[in-house]
Amino acid sequence: MPTLPIRSEGFAYGGEAFGRLPDGRICFFRGGVPGETAEVEVTVSKRSFARGVLKNVPCPSATRLAPRCPHAVCPGGGGFCPGCSFQQVAYATELEWKQRQLSDFLLRGHLADPAALEMPIGAPARFGWRNRLKLSSADDRIGFFAEDNRTVVDVAHCPLAVAELDVVLPEHRRELARGEVFFRWTARDGVVVNGGDRILTEHLDGFGEFSVPATSFFQTNTRVAAQLARGVTGIIDRLGIAELLELYCGVGVFSLVAAQEVSGLRSFGVELDAHAIDCAGRNARVRGVADRCRFEVGNAEKWRSLPRGMDPDAVLVDPPRRGLSERLIDALKAWRLPHIIYISCAPDTLARDLRRLGSCYKVAHCRLYDMFPATGHFETLTQLDLY
Repeated sequence: MPTLPIRSEGFAYGGEAFGRLPDGRICFFRGGVPGETAEVEVTVSKRSFARGVLKNVPCPSATRLAPRCPHAVCPGGGGFCPGCSFQQVAYATELEWKQRQLSDFLLRGHLADPAALEMPIGAPARFGWRNRLKLSSADDRIGFFAEDNRTVVDVAHCPLAVAELDVVLPEHRRELARGEVFFRWTARDGVVVNGGDRILTEHLDGFGEFSVPATSFFQTNTRVAAQLARGVTGIIDRLGIAELLELYCGVGVFSLVAAQEVSGLRSFGVELDAHAIDCAGRNARVRGVADRCRFEVGNAEKWRSLPRGMDPDAVLVDPPRRGLSERLIDALKAWRLPHIIYISCAPDTLARDLRRLGSCYKVAHCRLYDMFPATGHFETLTQLDLY
């Protein structure tokens, strides 16, 4: 495949830099800096776009930074880990481009008015935030999957991991050689390897502790998760919501903190993970709000009717990256609740779902929370109001 000079124009969603080939097609590649001309080997050539691998930058930009991690993609460095996409630029540049990406998703499709996009919430720390890691092994290499999702990049340390987790990774090479291993760290429990049936204690600044099964979901960046929880509670308080239906509720964090912050709020949470629901009930009892916060095991994607005895003012949804199912979209449109609070970790599926909901709901506010600094991903919090 040819190696061609490409001037980087910016960053696409997912963290790849992009520029144009001589024939006008867009070419995506990792490790670029806006304004630089890089030598890129084209590895995938399609009719409308191409992908390539950064080989060299003859005249580096004065703004280019040396990546902290040797596995990050950089000119001449041989790095192949796609986890970090922005280590070569300042954090302000990263946050600016993430906000641009969110804006493109929402404004290009006329899904929101520009005034609805609020200033982003940046991460307090760019490194040392990740409290959970999954490492895999293949061909005597132990680490993270590369861009092809098959090759494993051999990794002994990860700068995104909390320090307590990063220092123990080399100690578990023997266990890792037997297949996938999950690492998790909390201040109360320390480093937990393949937690099994253990119940861990997670902490959110300003909101205290939560019981969480070792195998259940909890945000990997608890400092930004606390900011997100404050954002959710602020919306609920501002709108005067009295009853809240929370789908994909996990261990009940958002319902619980809102119930403590907003006097009289009642909530009903639904989650497929039965172990998480057990902990949600436990968390409610510990916090003294069990009389106002109920939780039930259920598949939110197939939810069709409102819980018996509830007349909610709003529904809070926090789906996985694939977004909301068509069945749930239809249910939301049929319920016609005054408000939807949508937490998303994928702006592409968020935009798709906003388009589906657009006949009934308009975007009142949307804010980016940089839950995953240095990577190509981010979280969003969107308030939708019924027309």
